[in-house]
Amino acid sequence: MEHHPKIENGYYYIIRAELATGIVVNNDNSRYLSSGNNFYIVFENIEKLLEHIEKDRKIHSDEFEYVIYNHNNEVIDIIRPPFKTPPKEKRKNIILNFFIKIYKYFTIK
Repeated sequence: MEHHPKIENGYYYIIRAELATGIVVNNDNSRYLSSGNNFYIVFENIEKLLEHIEKDRKIHSDEFEYVIYNHNNEVIDIIRPPFKTPPKEKRKNIILNFFIKIYKYFTIK
């Protein structure tokens, strides 16, 4: 992305992207099409920025990742949704298949 905002020292901004595709989205959740400057949000401190991300994640069910930049346009962090634990039944099947493989390895030669 060629154009980043010029912001004051000590300020931060975020750019959101679709988690599934990596495509940057505008503030209205439409896909960014290389024009305009409504694809980032500027914050006066990191606390307000992180509060915004938490609210946005709740609204959008973890469908975006957030890239945090400082006033020098350097990436300081990327926030992605946490890994989901498989449902109990799926986890049981994973463990069962693991032990079946171990049993076969040691008993069938």
